[in-house]
Amino acid sequence: TPAPTPAPAPAPAPAPTHAPTQTPTTAPTPTPTLAPTRASTFALTPAPTLAPTPITSRQSENRRRSSGKSNSYDAHKIEVQGRQVLVDGMPVHLKGVAWNPVNKGDIQPSDDFNGNVERDADIMARAGINAVRTYEAITDRAVLDALWARGIWVLNMVYVSGGSNTSSVISKVNAVKDHPSILMWTIGNEWNYNGLYYGLSFQESVSRLQEVAAVIKQQDTVHPVACIYGELGGLQDVAARITDVDVWGVNVYRGKG
Repeated sequence: TPAPTPAPAPAPAPAPTHAPTQTPTTAPTPTPTLAPTRASTFALTPAPTLAPTPITSRQSENRRRSSGKSNSYDAHKIEVQGRQVLVDGMPVHLKGVAWNPVNKGDIQPSDDFNGNVERDADIMARAGINAVRTYEAITDRAVLDALWARGIWVLNMVYVSGGSNTSSVISKVNAVKDHPSILMWTIGNEWNYNGLYYGLSFQESVSRLQEVAAVIKQQDTVHPVACIYGELGGLQDVAARITDVDVWGVNVYRGKG
């Protein structure tokens, strides 16, 4: 007779289970990040911005009469600090174009600022433009009044051709240096390419522009002097030699096409 099969041992009772205890977590507080500081020159720091206070031609005339001087205006304090242009202590963000109207059939320097300013200034104001750079000097105050009435600064070219004497800038600067639309004087237009349109050598052009800038500073200590260079090569060396230039503008031709 076979031995009886032992009864199976009872299965152990399962241990009671409990939902795991969850330790409450707190979302980490992100470390605030700071936007990098941007330095700029003609692409100036955009905030805060200072819009010029427009004046009408009548207001302009009233200012001249009330001052007792035929050519007197309220002056702005214009400074260059590092790579910013400040007007009355506030950085200016320039949104500008080169403006030098020549009528159909004419050639430069047959400029017609007066005949085109009302129409062109309206177009520019609607487009949000707040600055113009010229290729010839604007010495007509009515033209400057029309631009300023629409909140447009003027970077006024007073020396473009190496065939002109350095003293030629004196009358141009003194004619309008007290007009509130004037932001700065400009000299030379990508002159390292064109020898100031007069066949000057590079070194001659450098010397000429330093002389011109110095003459401007003798006539006007309020407004900066800007110089327009072609591309970037050699600019630092040139800037170290033309010490009376406060702002450098750069014409760059790149891209497709």
